[in-house]
Amino acid sequence: MMKKIILSLGMALTCIIASAQQGDMSIGANLTYGFDANQLGLGPKFQYRLDEQWRGEASFNYFFEKNYTTAWDVNANVHYLFPLEYDLTIYPLVGLTYYHWSTDIDSHALGLLHDNLSTSSGKLGLNLGCGLEYPITHDFRATAELKYQYVNKADQLVLSVGLLWNIDF
Repeated sequence: MMKKIILSLGMALTCIIASAQQGDMSIGANLTYGFDANQLGLGPKFQYRLDEQWRGEASFNYFFEKNYTTAWDVNANVHYLFPLEYDLTIYPLVGLTYYHWSTDIDSHALGLLHDNLSTSSGKLGLNLGCGLEYPITHDFRATAELKYQYVNKADQLVLSVGLLWNIDF
């Protein structure tokens, strides 16, 4: 199931890139914090502007280990852009997420005699949120985003800040 989801997201991203004729595309990175899991994460993102108001986005976040647990998510979101004064843009977002987490406890390090204790799970969910961006220069934009990931038994609020580089063709 996970391979099918990742393959589908990859194919969708490839189609978006292949259809880009005069690009209004951006690539960048996010620093992310998941409030429910209390984990810090980092990951790349890609955006493609469909027209003046609509933009698609694909992103991946890796959440660093905390309490023997690591996690990652893959997201495909759509933004509706509202340009404001001073070049500030705000947007609501909606999309899909695949959230995967795993726990791996070294039982010997804890003084236990049995094998390592490990488990992992992944689930598909829904993203709802909002964000804002500000152009630092013609080529770079700063972003901030707050979204809620509705994932069965793994819901969480996610805050991310990042930097995007505009790719001009």
